[in-house]
Amino acid sequence: MDTNHKLTDHDVQVLSTCDPQLIQLIMEVSKVFPIMVITGFRGEAEQTAAYRSGTSRTKWPMSKHNRVPARAVDISPLPYDGKNTRRLLYLAGYVRGVASVLGVPIRCGADWNSNFNPSDETFTDLFHFELADG
Repeated sequence: MDTNHKLTDHDVQVLSTCDPQLIQLIMEVSKVFPIMVITGFRGEAEQTAAYRSGTSRTKWPMSKHNRVPARAVDISPLPYDGKNTRRLLYLAGYVRGVASVLGVPIRCGADWNSNFNPSDETFTDLFHFELADG
């Protein structure tokens, strides 16, 4: 197991746009699981582009990515492979486990209703994690 992975300066910069609970969670995850941080805060143009491309179902300013600080973050395992759904689901489970230990209320785009059954979702965003409260 590679326990020497460090987030890049860019990852830390993107993560710094997020709520402190998400920062704590992702920093803890990154100690064991090699990840990259894709998105924290999204401005109006970025959110509109994500909505139009179908990667988000939420219009500006309704996404948790659109709050300051952002209450959502998108991450990916390294090396990046957006089509490796098994690895993305493995990461989702790991993040949920770490969040549980830390007491961070999290919801992930792999399992929006948090019933531990990602197969019942009509829309999945395997990169997405958000604070479940508020």
